[in-house]
Amino acid sequence: MDPVEGIVVKGATVQLLNPSDSSNIRSTSSDSSGTFLFTNMDRGSYVLKATSIGFETFFRSIALNDSTPSLDLDDVYIPKKTTTLEGVVIVASAPAVSQKGDTTQFSAGQYKVNPDATVEDLIKKCRVLQ
Repeated sequence: MDPVEGIVVKGATVQLLNPSDSSNIRSTSSDSSGTFLFTNMDRGSYVLKATSIGFETFFRSIALNDSTPSLDLDDVYIPKKTTTLEGVVIVASAPAVSQKGDTTQFSAGQYKVNPDATVEDLIKKCRVLQ
């Protein structure tokens, strides 16, 4: 679950890893209710790893032994991964031509003409592209 919004994380990849070398022993995915299940596990120590796009990677050590042959983890909380941006630059440009009622407006800056072009050259360029 997401600890802030309290929503379940559907389709999270959940793995049981060997604690000595981090090799994958079993893996599954959480279902639409965020539930996952491993069955027929041998007694021993494992590392539970849960990952999902947009969330931090979650790790928890678990152990199955004679006194605890099965384990219910209740809710496993995985925080969302956040990235702080230093800044965002938005660049916009006016459309070359726009229609407002019965008036057609041309944006002169959207047409490429020679530096020594006259207004007549610009008008000719606008009419050709219209």
